[in-house]
Amino acid sequence: MRIKTLGLGDHATADAVKYAKAMKTYGVSTTDNLTLMRDSITIFADEHHAQMVMPTLGKMKFASEALYGAEDGHANEEKFMNMLKVIELRGGTKSEEAFKNEANMVQNVITATGGRVGGDQWMQFIQTSGVAAKQMRNDAFYNQMEPLIQEMGGHAVGTGLMSAYSNVYQGKTTVRAARLMMDLDLLDKKKVEFNKIGMVKQIKPGALAGGDLLKASPLEWLEKVLLPKLAAKGIADPDKVKDMIATIFTNRTASNLFTTMYMQKDQIHKTEKLNAGADGIDEAITGAADSTVAWFKQKLGIHSPSRVFGELGGFITQGAALGMQSEQGRIAKAAVGLSTLAYQELQRRTSWKHASTSRVGARNARQFNGPGDEPRETQSSDARLHSLSAALTFTPSCRFICRASNLKSMTSHGSLNALSIR
Repeated sequence: MRIKTLGLGDHATADAVKYAKAMKTYGVSTTDNLTLMRDSITIFADEHHAQMVMPTLGKMKFASEALYGAEDGHANEEKFMNMLKVIELRGGTKSEEAFKNEANMVQNVITATGGRVGGDQWMQFIQTSGVAAKQMRNDAFYNQMEPLIQEMGGHAVGTGLMSAYSNVYQGKTTVRAARLMMDLDLLDKKKVEFNKIGMVKQIKPGALAGGDLLKASPLEWLEKVLLPKLAAKGIADPDKVKDMIATIFTNRTASNLFTTMYMQKDQIHKTEKLNAGADGIDEAITGAADSTVAWFKQKLGIHSPSRVFGELGGFITQGAALGMQSEQGRIAKAAVGLSTLAYQELQRRTSWKHASTSRVGARNARQFNGPGDEPRETQSSDARLHSLSAALTFTPSCRFICRASNLKSMTSHGSLNALSIR
């Protein structure tokens, strides 16, 4: 019903529901599939894209809940779902393989950082950076930009990246900046055209040194092209480097982004390494399975590596049997103690004494005086018989002791003949 409310039409709705019900992903229910289908259609507004990403989303859901539990796993799932639109804007839905690659990168970042940069910040980044972000490599986009977005915000990083791309790659810059870049050998002089009044008319494609690297990874362009060019001119002092960056990038947001990138490059690489080494979706599933087996082995003291789960059940029963065997002494001691208590209770109840008191015009009054008991009114023979039966049938151990005990005191009252000792 909730898929139908999306307005896809009866045929598309039925097709989407049929696909979700038919999809089999370990650890994911049909209800979960329908929820994932609905959310995917809401994000992509396209039934076919939703169906294409469903297998990967199912794996992601299972891995999240297996590793983090239901509550934290659901939070991880929400963070991932918030990134689906970013993946789409980067062209990640053009094929199932492209989506898998992008989705794994997203899961890497979420696993490594806990999703500290939310989907809204990523959306701001890709929307403001335009073509500059869409051309970046997956690892550069997610791993290298994530710490910058965390520090500066998605809007600031996106605006700065687009401005930098416009400045140095598209040639929308000042004459001073263009001449400085030519002096630094960052621009090919043959591909820079000036108008009659000396203004930059055009910077032809390919004029920028390392232009393709800038599009793929701005950070790597900074480290592998810009900084070596500055060093070749004797500019290595951090303050002078920052001054040159501010001169080359005439847009304030662009110069601020590259200055921050220069100052934080070591920390960015640490985060990049952390993100790259984190588990993706497939690795998370494998990790969940391995951790489950490891937990069983650790908790149960199992070291056998073969046939893991097939043997785990056998190991459990074996462990239970060994545990019972090792506790036989305690069990026997407890049984003896219980039997002793039952026998003592039997002795107390069968050691009857009947004091007699004469009364005028009536039968003598009798009362029971048991060991340690206060005198009480005389019990009827039926009541005594019931009490004795309760003692004798208390436990199998008690019945065994009763057979082996001297019960002469009971026969004196004629009660034993009325009992059936099993």
